[in-house]
Amino acid sequence: MKKTSTRTNRWFQVLSTVLCILITFFCLYVIAISIHEKKTGTPHFILGWKPVLVLSGSMEPTIPKGALMIVREQTNDPVPGDIILFQIEEREKRYMVAHRFLRKEGSRYITKGDYNETEDPGGIKREDILGTVIYVPFVDTLEEARNGT
Repeated sequence: MKKTSTRTNRWFQVLSTVLCILITFFCLYVIAISIHEKKTGTPHFILGWKPVLVLSGSMEPTIPKGALMIVREQTNDPVPGDIILFQIEEREKRYMVAHRFLRKEGSRYITKGDYNETEDPGGIKREDILGTVIYVPFVDTLEEARNGT
């Protein structure tokens, strides 16, 4: 009986070590692409996917501030109701925004944050759409981690 218990413990040790290594590499990857994006202003996708940390509450309660989103690189037009990641330029800087796609009006895509009362002004162009958001609900938000809840 003791041999089985020892094997099981060894298996869990190996599995937890591999998991820790994978999480460490993922964190290093997120840091590296964040630095790259800040320098170049160009979003970086790997194999068509990109992790994004939510910095505002404009999509609450659907996606809380501090949550991790995974974004699938956009290849098709979004469908109304999709949460999309797009770029906007403001004061000569480019920012990424994740809001819900509502409809298309001519060549403009109309979006709105779930928490916001009004639609985003002017809409966005197709070339500014970066991808479709896949929210990861089981990942604790930074606020929860910081508050210990």
